[in-house]
Amino acid sequence: MSFLSSVMSASYRAETVESEAEAFAHLEFLVEKGPANVIIHMSDCGIQVMIGGLKEDLSYAIGIPACDQVWFYKDKLLKDDETLRDYGIRGDKINKIIVKHASSMFQ
Repeated sequence: MSFLSSVMSASYRAETVESEAEAFAHLEFLVEKGPANVIIHMSDCGIQVMIGGLKEDLSYAIGIPACDQVWFYKDKLLKDDETLRDYGIRGDKINKIIVKHASSMFQ
């Protein structure tokens, strides 16, 4: 293997490791379940997974059905048919997601 091809191979491996690391985001869910009740749940989630699917997964941990969850990231409403990546969420930091019960939005 020539010097150039070994350098290119090492560069490719570094890019692959970096892209695999960014394939997941570190999320901290702040779940509001009443006036003074907040549940904190942490998880690593794939950034290409639809928000709706992640809500389904979280519903088992927090006891709120996916259809009743409303998610916010940086004060922006997250839509079920979008991905974490669509909102600029990456794996290089802890990302805080606010989860509210849909019924609390109209009180």
